[in-house]
Amino acid sequence: MPNGHRIVLMPARIDPRKDQETMLRAFAALRESLPDVSLVIAGRRTDSNYAAKISRLLDKGGLGADVVIAERISDSEMEVLYQESALTVMCSLQEGLGLAAVEAMSWGSPVVTTDVDGLREVVHHEENGLLVPPRNPSALAGAILRLMTDSELMAKVRANARQTVRDKFDEEMMVSKTLKVYHDVIARQNHASGVGAGS
Repeated sequence: MPNGHRIVLMPARIDPRKDQETMLRAFAALRESLPDVSLVIAGRRTDSNYAAKISRLLDKGGLGADVVIAERISDSEMEVLYQESALTVMCSLQEGLGLAAVEAMSWGSPVVTTDVDGLREVVHHEENGLLVPPRNPSALAGAILRLMTDSELMAKVRANARQTVRDKFDEEMMVSKTLKVYHDVIARQNHASGVGAGS
């Protein structure tokens, strides 16, 4: 990734429901207006066929030099990415709580997300982030461009996002992170003891 580039972060596993295809098409259009922007997709490949499709899109669009796919990334590294990114994007077709959006907002990374269940409950358009229709690369590129070129709007949504997290999500995030730790410990113990081997 070139030095000095601003980072657009997409925290999502490589999966059709997370719709990296729309993100890459939006990013290709965005580079025409903002050539100093790079994209980091932070998430593991969970669908090999879809991952291959994303790789082909990267090659076909000549995006490889400005797109990084970070599969193995620790929680502390993720926190640094949230803090260093210009903004965070989620273009999911469906979500549960949208925890990644809440985490981004808690670290002060402005968010652009799709207007779907699980995200619209977290992000309120032009208040603490921007919402766009799903599967719409031009709308997504336009929202990212708008936020990255409007410092007043950027400051507003960043401040409101942090307040939203403080008011509504601090306890939920703590519970979710605690459960994740328990699940990780159990998974490591099961792996070490051979539970599930051969199943």
